[in-house]
Amino acid sequence: MTTTLAPSPVFRQWDNNGNPLAGGQLFTYAAGTSTPIPTYTDSTGSSQNSNPVVLNNRGEAQVWLTPNVAYKFNLTDSQGNQIPGFPIDQIVNSQLITLYGGVDIGVANAYVINFSANFNAYTDGVIVYWVASNANTAASTININGLGVIALTNQDGTALRAGEILANSVIGVMIKGGAALLLTGNIASGVLAAPGTGNVPSIAFAGDPFTGFFFNGANKISYTLGGNIGTIATGTVTFTITGITGSPQVSGTYFYNGFSVLLRIPQTNGTSNSTSFSMAANLGTIPGPNTPQWQMAPAMEDNGAAIYAQTASIATIGSPPSAIVVTFYKNGNATGWTASGTKGIGDGTTGNYVTVGWMVT
Repeated sequence: MTTTLAPSPVFRQWDNNGNPLAGGQLFTYAAGTSTPIPTYTDSTGSSQNSNPVVLNNRGEAQVWLTPNVAYKFNLTDSQGNQIPGFPIDQIVNSQLITLYGGVDIGVANAYVINFSANFNAYTDGVIVYWVASNANTAASTININGLGVIALTNQDGTALRAGEILANSVIGVMIKGGAALLLTGNIASGVLAAPGTGNVPSIAFAGDPFTGFFFNGANKISYTLGGNIGTIATGTVTFTITGITGSPQVSGTYFYNGFSVLLRIPQTNGTSNSTSFSMAANLGTIPGPNTPQWQMAPAMEDNGAAIYAQTASIATIGSPPSAIVVTFYKNGNATGWTASGTKGIGDGTTGNYVTVGWMVT
């Protein structure tokens, strides 16, 4: 069994002759300043001592401190003469205030918890765990024990995004600077912004080596990546589609990491005017494949019907390459498309995207 020494339950002091400091005066300030801050008569913190605290005939007083707040004590006798050894700075009653607040009784984005706690103000360092009744859908607030509504924020002070709090999840917050900083929660989806050159942000990745493979026609080609995966460059490229009336254009997003390119193409459809279906674009700074490659085009539309697991041939034009052509195949046939009805990239589902890509070999 581990034991600890009992703290002094009563503040007690003596004069220079070793007698109780009857009528002594204890002045309490914020650490490092001359700004008075209160002490309390008991553990509830509901009643403040006078400042200075006047010691009784035994040189004693009940002096309770706010947890985790740094004080400066100065002590004089009843006539205001300084007691040697004082003032003493940086007196802190350190406590880990970790409390379970139960299940909140508020609504989404405005959380409310009430429970028996050993604090009566929003003091820096107070930690509370609680169970959320509702997921948040936007910036949120919390009110603990009726102390007032305060912002519930991320640790950098930003407002919460939708989905950072999930219903029935355990949420931890720490009070700091008059706000409740989220300690535990859910990782919400969002957009990663990163510095780069012009409109092409880049992100550096590092990790352990790994091995993968891709298919070039019927050939399986393996590759090994070292610890530094490389740099991901992103941007947009505009494709012109053939096989649809009006030859519409669509802007796709590309991701290039030094060894492969991935294109994310939004759903585009129209009236078919050909049994073939393809799209072409100027490459710009995007490297194309050195030899034609095959990729899956998982969602397409032909004659108004969704079809899946189709293929696409990816090839470059010119030397050096100046453009890229993606030719879509239906059931393995480059001219197997219906020359009427609705034809398109994507299966007709609103907001759908198709991804195609190639290895830079």
